[in-house]
Amino acid sequence: LLIVEDNPHVAELIQDGLRGSSKRSFGDPLEFEFTLAPDGKVALDCLRTGRFDAVIIDIYLPIMDGAQVIAAARKELGLADLPIIAVSAGGDTARKAALAAGADIFLDKPMRLRQVIETMRRLMKL
Repeated sequence: LLIVEDNPHVAELIQDGLRGSSKRSFGDPLEFEFTLAPDGKVALDCLRTGRFDAVIIDIYLPIMDGAQVIAAARKELGLADLPIIAVSAGGDTARKAALAAGADIFLDKPMRLRQVIETMRRLMKL
């Protein structure tokens, strides 16, 4: 799972929350392996060189924004089937940018862990 978030506290909360709830929320015990990217450029480099089952990406990021990363993942890298969950506190503007770029779903911040888990279950067919 690639988590793209410039706020290290939010990235840690997502990571710890998913790790802690994996047994309760996903049925069979799952082990998540996380890669954290603090900006859009690092995220795109990770997507170029690694293989991920899903991405959780903030829309407002330094260097390269989340919508640009999503669009590049879909078009340049051909990752049409990669589940991408976009998140932001940016409201409708961020939602439109994320979905237009190719995100599968957009979640408003602050998001509930249950919302993230249910979205991942649905997108990853777990």
